[in-house]
Amino acid sequence: EHVLLAGCAAITAMCTANDANKQVAAQVFEEKGVIDDADEKPLHGAIFLLLDTLEAFPESVQLQTEAMAALRSLVVDDDTRKSECMPSALENREVLLSDKIYPKVRGIVENASKLASQPLKLTEQTLLLLREISRGQERIQELAKPKGLMMPYVRKALGSSEARLVRAALAVLRAFAFCEDVRDELSLSCETKGYVQAVRDHLGTPVVCEQGYGLLANLTLRNPAMASFLNDADHQVISLGQLVLDKHPDRPDVAKSVIQLLWSVSRQNPKALAEVRDAEMFVGLRKMVGEHQDQQRWHGAVEVARQFLREFREDDGVQRKAMYNEYY
Repeated sequence: EHVLLAGCAAITAMCTANDANKQVAAQVFEEKGVIDDADEKPLHGAIFLLLDTLEAFPESVQLQTEAMAALRSLVVDDDTRKSECMPSALENREVLLSDKIYPKVRGIVENASKLASQPLKLTEQTLLLLREISRGQERIQELAKPKGLMMPYVRKALGSSEARLVRAALAVLRAFAFCEDVRDELSLSCETKGYVQAVRDHLGTPVVCEQGYGLLANLTLRNPAMASFLNDADHQVISLGQLVLDKHPDRPDVAKSVIQLLWSVSRQNPKALAEVRDAEMFVGLRKMVGEHQDQQRWHGAVEVARQFLREFREDDGVQRKAMYNEYY
């Protein structure tokens, strides 16, 4: 078991934020192409070895934790050096989502969630692996059943005092929200108040704020009624959004999620729009666009801010200059 633990730690260290290492370690490819049949797996392919390890030691909390972290390191697209081809991490994830492998991965996640001992890292890795396999309408519906194993597990983590667990739980719910049927359940007021409270409780943690506002923004997709009540006394997402933006001025990911939700709510709720104007948030957004419009890492946040400002005719001074082709 000690040898397996060392191997898992080594895979995690080598494959985190390194897409080339993910491809080599996973050994998903042979000369003839992608391996579709699990019976044809290479002898030392890390994905299959890790799955075998997780199944062989279902009661070992430490090995479950490290093997799950290693498996996740192979399927998370976290290498910032982007190439023109499809990242190996996404190809590895497709292996986990294949019809033959997915039931095994789901069983591993469910087994980990039932272990009596739940150290912080095990819970975090279980949730993050769950997030990675939450793809496709039918599978999300199965995973997100209210009386199933996973939703109570996610809700318990959401109420944790540990920011890492809250962030992981919000990430899972955000993945679940891509399924329209599940989104309706997650959009109930009794649920959304919990998401807002999670952000309030962990205001100083940028990843919690980003995931929380990103989840709420996803829930407003094609649901204007929800956007209209998100600034009531139980939610107050406008004032909270201002606090988040002030707390994390150097985080474009946080800014993008917050601005996206403020835009959605302002569209549906005149009082929310008035609050945005009274708080001079448009002034702050114009300043942000002016300061960061030439920085690539801020591109997403700047574009959302521009659209928000343009819709309400608050984009004086930050409009794009007209561009003409050579004909003109």
